[in-house]
Amino acid sequence: MRRISIPELAAESGISTRSIAKYVADGLLPAAHSEGVYGEGHLQRLRLIALLLAERLPIAAIRASVLAMDDGEVARTLAAKKAAEPPPRTQSTPAYKPK
Repeated sequence: MRRISIPELAAESGISTRSIAKYVADGLLPAAHSEGVYGEGHLQRLRLIALLLAERLPIAAIRASVLAMDDGEVARTLAAKKAAEPPPRTQSTPAYKPK
């Protein structure tokens, strides 16, 4: 099992350590496996929580759905949501090049 500290978890998820602690306190994210040590499942759950928050889902709905999922379901849901995202916008016309 990969051991991830809370600062590493914050850096990899893009979510502050303060928010991570709040998510744990609010029941959105399970507590660390041991003293301050998280796993890959925590990272995946944080990424999913961030996507669901961006969709403006209520915290209670996020808590209920994410905590009901095992790590495999979280990974599949995260992959499906990422696959459903529109591709990044690109410039449809070529850049102007003076002659």
